[in-house]
Amino acid sequence: MLVAVVKITGVIPVETFLNDIEASFKHKFANKPHVVPKIWKLLREHLRR
Repeated sequence: MLVAVVKITGVIPVETFLNDIEASFKHKFANKPHVVPKIWKLLREHLRR
């Protein structure tokens, strides 16, 4: 996963990455707003590992 690469390499700050991804998902899934919280939960869970 891309989030793992960002976390390990530190190429960009994780919070910056998450903010960009959140904005992208909100735009991409504008017709399905119920999907974004589920994806967001998975990303946060993956970052805790």
